[in-house]
Amino acid sequence: MTRMTLPWFETLTDSAFALGSAAREARTAHQAAQAAVAQYDLDRVRLLDGEITVPGLFTPSRPHDRAVMGIGKALQECRDRMERLYTDAALSYAYGTAWAILRVLDGQEPPRVELGLTAEGHLTIPAELTPIPPAIKGLDRWCDNAQFEKARERW
Repeated sequence: MTRMTLPWFETLTDSAFALGSAAREARTAHQAAQAAVAQYDLDRVRLLDGEITVPGLFTPSRPHDRAVMGIGKALQECRDRMERLYTDAALSYAYGTAWAILRVLDGQEPPRVELGLTAEGHLTIPAELTPIPPAIKGLDRWCDNAQFEKARERW
């Protein structure tokens, strides 16, 4: 059985759509993590004075304090991690899609979005997209081009 090869524009569209889906999922996870941190309000918690003895420790341990602080720290770490993930996914979507648009406007037919990653797995912004190019062919026909140009100049 032979595998059907899709046209370049379908695979490129799928590639850009996958980046967008990743950014939306990461945004949802980031919002959930933000909500979890906001709901875990330490001011509402009255820490109990109960202590336990742990062999080998010179001072008693306060399990409620330890649990509350551990939960708060874990939630904040999760929020920070989701923020990094969301930022990276959103930038990948934005710059990857811009890269693809530039290629197509230039008459090329890339089969998928091409992005560079650092050794840590973070996006490297394509050189031709930073700073934002002063003009992208065909963008002048876009109804919001004037607003885009103002934002590009401010950036």
